[in-house]
Order: sequence, then structure tokens, then C-alpha cells
Amino acid sequence: MIRTVLAVVVAVGLLATASPAFADAQHQTTRTELETVAEQLDRIATGLATDSTASTEPSLAARTTVTIGLPSGFGSAPIEWARIGCRRDIVPALESDSRPGADCRLTFAYRLRGSTIDTHAIPDATLAPEVSAIEVTTAGTAIQLRYVRRGNTATVELAPLA
Repeated sequence: MIRTVLAVVVAVGLLATASPAFADAQHQTTRTELETVAEQLDRIATGLATDSTASTEPSLAARTTVTIGLPSGFGSAPIEWARIGCRRDIVPALESDSRPGADCRLTFAYRLRGSTIDTHAIPDATLAPEVSAIEVTTAGTAIQLRYVRRGNTATVELAPLA
């Protein structure tokens, strides 16, 4: 009986000691996976712009679709929210120039439960004019990238697929 009680006490002590390290590992693993999402979108945008010609008509533009999802499960930290949008709209407290009409710096931003907001720039793309922000979910969010010309500027635009 005493051995059983001692074994349980030792197991609980070891588990309590290891829990903070496990939580840190979850946060680090989740952050690494989320950084990969921003890098993947930027790589796809760059490739689309490199291999295509911009079109003034969005319905005729070169396009590709990608589905991105948030990590979930036992080894992942809980994510409160994740969005793709203009940095000034998603995290205005972090943006020094948040006035309307300022240039959009496309950003993938997320917040892990109990943590601060993390952001990753997607420099080679913008949001489609009709889109305010794209919510990213654990189930997966389908995003269309299209290479368009607006005025004198050719750019890759992101828009969610319905």
C-alpha cells in the first residue's frame, strides 16, 4: 500500500515538473508551423507572379488555390484566432500608421491562448479589394491567389473561396 502511494506521489511530482516544459514545447512547435503558413503563401505568390502575366480582368487572371489550416491536436498549443489581412486592420495597436488609406502590408497574424499577438509579413501579395480579412481555421481555409493588374501595378491578390 505504501509503495503504491509513494509511486503515485512520485508520478504526480514528475508530471508537475515536466508540464511547463511540455507547454513551452507546444507553443514553440505551433509557432514554427504557423510561420511556415506565411512562408508558403509568400512562396506561392512569388511563383505565380514569376510564371504568369498580370491581367486587368480578375476573372481572367492567372490563379492558384491553396488550402491552409491551423495546427491542432495533442502536440499543438491552443490558438485563439488567426487571420490574414492588412496589418493596420488586424493589429492596429502594433501599427504605427493605421490611418485609413495607408498602404496595406499583408500580414498573417495569430494569437496563442495566453500569449501575445505574433505577426508574419507576406510581402509579395495583397488582399483583393473586396476582402477585409481572411479568417484561418483548424478545418482549413481555401484561399485563391490571382495575379492581376490594378492601374499601373501588378500584384498577387488573396481572396477566400466560398
